[in-house]
Amino acid sequence: MCPKKFLSQSFLKSKGIAKKIVGALSLTKEDTVLEIGPGTGILTQFLVEQAGKVIVVEKDRDLVRLIGDKFKNSKNIIIYEGDILKQDIKELSSGLRLKLISNLPYSISKKFLYLLLENRELFSYAVLTLQREVAQRLIAQKDKKQHGLLSIMYQCFCNTEILFPIPPSFFYPRPKVSSLVVRIEILSNPRYQIDDYKSFFSFIKTCFASRRKMLKNIVGAKGELGKKRAEDLIPEELVNLWRMGQRNRSIGDG
Repeated sequence: MCPKKFLSQSFLKSKGIAKKIVGALSLTKEDTVLEIGPGTGILTQFLVEQAGKVIVVEKDRDLVRLIGDKFKNSKNIIIYEGDILKQDIKELSSGLRLKLISNLPYSISKKFLYLLLENRELFSYAVLTLQREVAQRLIAQKDKKQHGLLSIMYQCFCNTEILFPIPPSFFYPRPKVSSLVVRIEILSNPRYQIDDYKSFFSFIKTCFASRRKMLKNIVGAKGELGKKRAEDLIPEELVNLWRMGQRNRSIGDG
């Protein structure tokens, strides 16, 4: 199967690495796993052996046919043709809490990471192959260049661990960027008191939209916090700043 450049396809070649990626999910026959973009099925072959149920979403019709033929004798796999960014993930899950795995197409990785957070109640764990720069953003601390919206959101709602790198030579065609495999535990409850996801997301996005501006000029923060920039604060400080704004609005509305 020839990779399609317009779909940003790059297929993993190493079965050893594939086995290691799947092993990071610690699957049992009680688990239902969602795989996004299975490619030629190098991860899928291990998933059908280890999981109770495998749900596959693939955008490329040719690969849907290939996967369907390759796993036609497997009774625990369901294959959907479609774009994961446009799928109803709740409908796909059938009410089950899923484990997630993907060598994500790098062109959609950031969009999907936000989609994952929006649907976090549907997932327990995810093991993802990401470009190095995006993976490092998930765990970036204050004062680091990568520290931003993605960092804050994932550190509030997840535990993220970088597991191991995959050299470009292990993919076909060879990508121009390096890859890291990450394991994400989606917390049942956020690490801090956040009771309105959309409001918090919008607030953090606003804070980092003008990285060099002080917070007093962006969100009207008072005192010492107002003299700082969003990139200078840890997640808990930003949560507290958001909650303070929520309380002030409530008082004003009252």
